[in-house]
Amino acid sequence: MALYAVLIYASDSAHEPGESAETSEDIATCDAHAEEMSSSAAMTAAWAFTPRSMARSVRESGVSEGPFIDGADVVAGVYFLEAPDLESAVASAATNPVVHQGGGVEIRPVHSGALSRPIRDESTFTRATAADGESAVSRSENVDGQDRQGTLSTLGRVARPM
Repeated sequence: MALYAVLIYASDSAHEPGESAETSEDIATCDAHAEEMSSSAAMTAAWAFTPRSMARSVRESGVSEGPFIDGADVVAGVYFLEAPDLESAVASAATNPVVHQGGGVEIRPVHSGALSRPIRDESTFTRATAADGESAVSRSENVDGQDRQGTLSTLGRVARPM
């Protein structure tokens, strides 16, 4: 099967630091979709990004606050799907709830790559076990003098290159 990246576009990320599925209906909806995708074995990895206000962009001229392209929608997350072909990947990605919430998804075939290494400093990560026994990781860190928390959901699988 081929590997496809699904970029999630929305007006902003629902994954505000300190929020979780217990405190945010939007995150609960995202998590339910992720559980559905991972239980079908189609999704191999997923990452939810924090809001655009936490982004930093680097260009030759220097570093600026905010996303690289500050449009109506920004990349709010990314996940990877295994599918037999692009049409199947598009059909699967079209079930993402963001499609019905004013955002959208972009599906791209993955040319090459893999996770390059495990997380080195796991002391800032908290592991939780999903319903299927796989691992989800939550990370807290200090950014700009403020404690920030985010979620990295690897679902216990590693993306494989095509």
